Amino acid sequence: MATRINKSAAKAAIEDQSLQEEMLEDEFEEFDVPAHIREARMAAFTKQMEAVKQAKDLGGGELTILEDEKKLFELTTSSPRVVCHFFHDDFRRCAIMMKHLRDLAKLHYTTRFVAVNAEKAPFLAQKLQISVLPTVLCFIDGVVKEKLVGFDVLGNSDNFSTKELEFRLSMCKVISIHQASIPSAGTSVFGYAPQGHDESDED
Repeated sequence: MATRINKSAAKAAIEDQSLQEEMLEDEFEEFDVPAHIREARMAAFTKQMEAVKQAKDLGGGELTILEDEKKLFELTTSSPRVVCHFFHDDFRRCAIMMKHLRDLAKLHYTTRFVAVNAEKAPFLAQKLQISVLPTVLCFIDGVVKEKLVGFDVLGNSDNFSTKELEFRLSMCKVISIHQASIPSAGTSVFGYAPQGHDESDED
């Protein structure tokens, strides 16, 4: 299952995993967390660290434009969760979708976010039955679990928020809105931020 790990938290965890473990232990002490919950949290942390390290090798935290349509097939077999945006350079709504997906890529490090220019990948677009742009496909273990065509499920409005798109993608479990056990700066592992803290990632 995916958990919400942003780019900053992932980078910090990779750079100093032992420090992240100490941060967790400090929070356990502060909140007087029972032993069995501590064990479960640490097990989750270890599993998430493995996913973060794998994501780093695969280019996590960024939206990548695929120049070779064969790359998508390779990616969906090597990455457990992939969000793929089919776009056209001249379509305004494609640019809107691209911006939201770039923002989400920073917040969901262990899900791969990629984009394919449908005009340059006619075989792939035909094979995946892409007839309207933008179209977003959500792959889990190589299988398409969700297909967002245009902005129909987003109120058919150009003014939808990144959070609305995030929630929609989370419904098929290609991403998760549940906070990971890897803490980011100023954020509790229990899923809340101190008052006045902005969770967005500007990197």
